[in-house]
Order: sequence, then C-alpha cells, then structure tokens
Amino acid sequence: MQYELRQLLAEEVLLPVVNKSGTHIVTVKETGVDAKLKQVEILGLAQGDLAFTLDHQPSGKAAACFKQLSCYLSVQHNKINKGCDFVLFTEHTGRLCVLLGELKSNKPKARDLQEQLRNSELFIRYLFSLAKECHGVDREPDFRKICVHTGKSMAKKRPVRRKVKETEVKDHIHFYSVRSSRTQLLLRDLLG
Repeated sequence: MQYELRQLLAEEVLLPVVNKSGTHIVTVKETGVDAKLKQVEILGLAQGDLAFTLDHQPSGKAAACFKQLSCYLSVQHNKINKGCDFVLFTEHTGRLCVLLGELKSNKPKARDLQEQLRNSELFIRYLFSLAKECHGVDREPDFRKICVHTGKSMAKKRPVRRKVKETEVKDHIHFYSVRSSRTQLLLRDLLG
C-alpha cells in the first residue's frame, strides 16, 4: 500500500526514511523562527514505510501551490486548507496504521488541533480512495492522531523513568511532552 500511495504524492512533500546503523529513521523539522521544538527523529520504522508532510512551505513560485491541500480549493477557506506536520504510513500488529502528527511549542489544547488533524485525516482518506481507484488497492487504515510538544506534562503520582511519555489522550489526540528542542522518539511508543 505504501508503494501505491508514494506514486500519488509529489516528490517535494516526501520525508526521507533513512537507514542509520540498521535503524530506519524519519526526521520532521519545524522551520518557524519562534518554534521551540525544532526537530523530531522517529526511530524504528520498517523498510518501505512512507512519511510525508502536509505542511510543505517552499519559497518562490511553488509557494502558491502549497498554500492549500489542492489547487481546486479556495485559499480563503481557512478550515479546509489546514494540514498536519507529518503523516506516516506503517504496518502495526498486522494493520496499516496512519500516524497524523503535529509539532507544537508549549502545551497546545486539543480543540486547537482537532480541525487540523481531522482535515488531514479527510485528505488521507481521499488518497486511499485514489489508490483504490487507480491501483486496485483496498485497505482500511487505523488512524492515530498525535501531538509532540514542549509544554509541561501532567503530574503523575509515581515517577516514570522514560523521558518521553504519553501525557494524556483528549478528543482522540495523544499528547507527548518532550524537554528538548531536538528529540528522538520510538515509533512503537507513538503507536501505543
């Protein structure tokens, strides 16, 4: 399925999955000047996993094309053009899993992310319908929405040894608090 989806996407939006010392890694970067969370490396991907961004921001003439998810959609309609920082397709427990991820500085509220992540899910479902129509591939994915942020995590009664942990699930969004502007996360931890 990942191969067929890769055929549908523009090369510019793909995030390379690289092999470093036997571990497949994808790096997601936040380019905003005021961003506290600059880079997240997700480790533990499998060969063939697919990652891309719905937040591609090129410069020059190409910038106009990527202000919206489709050039057929009005750029003035702010609700339909929001996309997440990264999308990752992987196999997990025998199922195709789509990880929709957003990087945020400080602690975001779930209601501020809902629209953006839901819109991303709708766009990915459209890609799946194209893969079915054009390539005959028909698989129903499991979606998992996450937010990695630099805000303080909720206090726990017992100490937890892991630096990165899921701090809460609210409105079907899984929040992960990190302490560094550049961090590494294990894919298996994000998939739950």
